[in-house]
Amino acid sequence: MTSSSNDNKLQFTTDDKSEKTLIFNLEQQKMRLGLLGKLFGSKETASTNIAGTVLLILVLTIPVLCFFPAKVAPLDYINIIVPIIGPIIGYFFGKDS
Repeated sequence: MTSSSNDNKLQFTTDDKSEKTLIFNLEQQKMRLGLLGKLFGSKETASTNIAGTVLLILVLTIPVLCFFPAKVAPLDYINIIVPIIGPIIGYFFGKDS
């Protein structure tokens, strides 16, 4: 299998049926995922990816509130989000057990 530099279409250089089947299955899986699936992953990983995204957004907003004027004081915001961050981290560590 080779890929052309001009476009993203795959070109098969062999008649290997298993390689074609694998590519076909991957393309079908991409179609089944949909827009949210492309953003957060498959059913098996979506919950972890969503929790990670929420955690990242919450943590990244702390420095933004410290350096830019906001209606909420940074210390008050931290007191609000710490009870949310704790269970998310607990979810990450407890997910596999």
